[in-house]
Amino acid sequence: MLIAKRPRMLHALEETSILAWSFRLVFRVPYLYDMDSSFADQLVEKYPSLVRFLGMFRWFEGLAVRGAEVVVPVCPALAEIAQRYDPKQVVLLPDISLLTTQFELSSASKELRGVPRVRFMYVGNLERYQGIDLVLEAMSTGAGNGCRMSLAVIGGTDLLIDAYRKKCTELGIHDQVKFLGPKPVTTLGTWLEQADVLLSPRIKGVNTPMKIYSYLDSGKPVLATRLPTHTQVLTDEFACLADPDSGSWADAMIMLAQNKSERDRLGAAGKAYAQKHHSFEAFRTTLSTLYRELDDRF
Repeated sequence: MLIAKRPRMLHALEETSILAWSFRLVFRVPYLYDMDSSFADQLVEKYPSLVRFLGMFRWFEGLAVRGAEVVVPVCPALAEIAQRYDPKQVVLLPDISLLTTQFELSSASKELRGVPRVRFMYVGNLERYQGIDLVLEAMSTGAGNGCRMSLAVIGGTDLLIDAYRKKCTELGIHDQVKFLGPKPVTTLGTWLEQADVLLSPRIKGVNTPMKIYSYLDSGKPVLATRLPTHTQVLTDEFACLADPDSGSWADAMIMLAQNKSERDRLGAAGKAYAQKHHSFEAFRTTLSTLYRELDDRF
């Protein structure tokens, strides 16, 4: 494609920035580095045995950052990481909600409507850094206290779903948790609409999960860990933040399950924040301005 189309610039996402760096040497095509995470840190978080190679991974990450005409991180924490490598330019471009303005419940998603408990929901992969263990242990504590709550989990591979189903059985909450598997992003709104509380229990990483913006935009209250991955966007004014331990999460889940007025308050405040700061129009304006500036350079 580079040979045939001769683009004036490449938009490189994540680790493809390494490819873009090499193409820049060969084809003299500049690139923009779209930084959604630190691939060096993420490799070590997922595979701890690779920690001995962290210095090498960061060296490659530094090459990608310094070679880019502009680095575009999605959150302040990633902007700080990019600045360590002496970039030419950094432009913060936060993620946005993926929800459409209108959605209807599909027949396939109505299965949750009959659950006679406060419905908590998690959307995302089931890797350990996402903190699913934290939620399940908190659910077990809540059940022991007689709190009526249920959990719907969207996403995950068959292998991880089976492992967490076994954990639910061990904790005695198998009848309270539904693992629904992956769903198309186009149906995200139909699922979020059925939740009473949306969960982001991530325990590692610095980038803010993109789903947070859709969560907020749905108008449902968000419960998240009080860690930089969330607190660089979320505040106590429009989200419920809890320390990353099962006791704190159990307390937060029980409070939200028993307090509808607080759920309504947080949901309304979160939606107002998302529509003001993370709309598609704001995203398009920032990106279009950036592209025009780069076009003038080349």
